[in-house]
Amino acid sequence: MNKQTWYNITPAVDDSTSAEVSIYDAIGGYDINAKQFAEELKGIEAETIHLRINSPGGSVVDGNAIFNALNRHDAKIITHIDGLAASMASVVAMVGDEVHMADNALMMIHNPWTITMGDADDLRADAELLDKMSNSIINAYSRSQYEAEEIKDLMDAETWFTAQEAYDAGLIDHIETGLRAAASDITALAEGSELHVPAEKQIASLTKQLEAVAKASEQTSGELAEQIVVNQELQAKIDEAQAKVEAAEVAKAEAEANAEKLAAEVETQAAELEAKDAEIEEAKEVTETAVAAKAAEIVQSVAVEPVADTGDDNIKTEVSREEFNAMSPHKRTEFSKRGGKIIND
Repeated sequence: MNKQTWYNITPAVDDSTSAEVSIYDAIGGYDINAKQFAEELKGIEAETIHLRINSPGGSVVDGNAIFNALNRHDAKIITHIDGLAASMASVVAMVGDEVHMADNALMMIHNPWTITMGDADDLRADAELLDKMSNSIINAYSRSQYEAEEIKDLMDAETWFTAQEAYDAGLIDHIETGLRAAASDITALAEGSELHVPAEKQIASLTKQLEAVAKASEQTSGELAEQIVVNQELQAKIDEAQAKVEAAEVAKAEAEANAEKLAAEVETQAAELEAKDAEIEEAKEVTETAVAAKAAEIVQSVAVEPVADTGDDNIKTEVSREEFNAMSPHKRTEFSKRGGKIIND
């Protein structure tokens, strides 16, 4: 395909079920005819084709071929008149199962014309051909509320339609709001094809564009206001979260300080306990020594004193109670050691 072309076809991609065909220049220009368009269109597999138009018209023959190629396609055709659908472009637009038109767009219908030369027979032949072309074009506009004769009158008069007028005439099904094409773009397209857009139609298109700009501006302002509110709410949440973080940091610092204080106290108590353990161990050693000494002292104190040698080996082994009571402690001990017995009187 040439770098410059009057159409572009974008196939469906991935899981998309729709494709797009745009006609944004004079039909049949740049030495590209409808045959190439039709061949490329055959390769489109889609459930829906969105046909976008912003064209001053062009070749009647190519336009009819394009109309027929789109009409044969299995996809549902939705036409979108984005800026200008004049002359043959308005005929191609009628192929849509649905026809949408931007509220600032324009449509123009008129009789086909040609530049010819030759004798009277040649001119009559061309005139007859133009009449036949006019009849085929009238059939394309049959979706409108007009009768064929009324359409012929409108074509004879070269009639321009705003979106609302086209809708009221039944030429389109929906009016789209938006900025599909500026009035200056429409005028430039028309001038390039030697079409004269009536001033009141240009004004109507421009007015719609200004309304669209104002609406878009209002919508943008509303969205900005909403975004400001959202941003303020987000900032409030951020501030709240920041305050919580700061409070948590303070609490953490206090907890760390308390932990350090508690650790110091534990360390101090551990040192005190260690000192007390040492004191206890020392006291224990002293106590054990004292106990041992005291025990030795007690043992020594209860030990039996050696019996003094009295030289009396004649201590009786049997004595009366009276004799036992009369004995000295030493003799009683000696008496007991010798197994003495007390004899009752």
